[in-house]
Amino acid sequence: MKRKFTFIISLALIVSISLIMGCNLFKSSSHKDDYFPIFEVEADNYYDLGFAIGQRFAENIHESLIRQADLAATIEYIVSFDSVYFYENLLAKAEELYPDFVDEIRGTSDGSGVEFDVLMRLNCFGDIIALYYGLVGETDIDIPESLLGCSTVSYNYNGNQYLAHNEDGMATLHDLMAVIKVSMPDKPDFINLYYPGLLCGVAPSLNDEGLAFSGNYIQSASGVPGGLPHLFVFAALLEAETVDDAISIIENTLACNDLHVNIASGIENRVVSVEKAESTAVVHEVEGLYAHTNHFIQDAMLGFPTDDDATTVARYTTLMGLIAGYEDHLADVDCDVLYDFLCDVAAEPDTTGGITGGMTLGTSIFNMQTGNWELFFNNPVDKISKNFHF
Repeated sequence: MKRKFTFIISLALIVSISLIMGCNLFKSSSHKDDYFPIFEVEADNYYDLGFAIGQRFAENIHESLIRQADLAATIEYIVSFDSVYFYENLLAKAEELYPDFVDEIRGTSDGSGVEFDVLMRLNCFGDIIALYYGLVGETDIDIPESLLGCSTVSYNYNGNQYLAHNEDGMATLHDLMAVIKVSMPDKPDFINLYYPGLLCGVAPSLNDEGLAFSGNYIQSASGVPGGLPHLFVFAALLEAETVDDAISIIENTLACNDLHVNIASGIENRVVSVEKAESTAVVHEVEGLYAHTNHFIQDAMLGFPTDDDATTVARYTTLMGLIAGYEDHLADVDCDVLYDFLCDVAAEPDTTGGITGGMTLGTSIFNMQTGNWELFFNNPVDKISKNFHF
């Protein structure tokens, strides 16, 4: 009891400090030319990639840890119950299946000066929470409310493929995101919207095999002991050369936390939505318009326990209503239509309350025929964007 009381007092102090800092987070202009700074990297291996990223974005990574202190404190406290169960097993599985990506985190640690275990646990946060939920009867701490979730609309009709995605996350990160363009020997080049301190691939990405990816975070309420930290699956997708390669990675990997991934290819004229929990995966081939938010949709997945974002059903219902308006004239759908859809479900932070749960950090419109990725800064309504392509 004393340990819990000490934790609560410490966490309250951390959150209070974060809230004070948060009051100034949105005062700087969002219209500066340096929004989504672009970093181009040629690296011989994943450690070198991580080191270069760590050096370039050391300030962003350190600042993100300060701003996410409440989440980090909760994760640290969960791990303190049983470090083997909640952390070391996850690290061991990552080392076993994807040692290159662990090297990327080690490189980011060395380049930024942030302790490796701090970054590794950050890359396992959803899995640690999932494992905690599986043992919720054994502890009595409060988990922070689920973060605001992402919204996606995909389109595949008459030879045209689009993938449109709102990347919603912690509002504290609104000015810390970046774009990284990566080239490594014998790997597909890729472009990634980068979360400070996380593996490449977590946010929307495009590789030079013509594949676009985005994910909708689904928090499992019962983690898989011995499973791989799920963000490592997103990193692995960047190496896929075909849609089937990407699907195979998802289907054949036992992840600790749940997954939902959108994959689009103009070369193959395919868009797929893949839901995954434990050893069950459902692949949905998109025809026409399709929406996804942060809860399972496919019948085979509905029995898996999840801790759903409070807004996910409302956003999904809004998108399905918009989609219904185009059922009889799908040929009229273009990138502008999908942009309007995402504007309707984008989220602005409540800046009067300091740090808020979440907001739209960026909106992606992938046109798979032209290979163009238009990336909007924060809320797409503001129409601040950059274009990327190979």
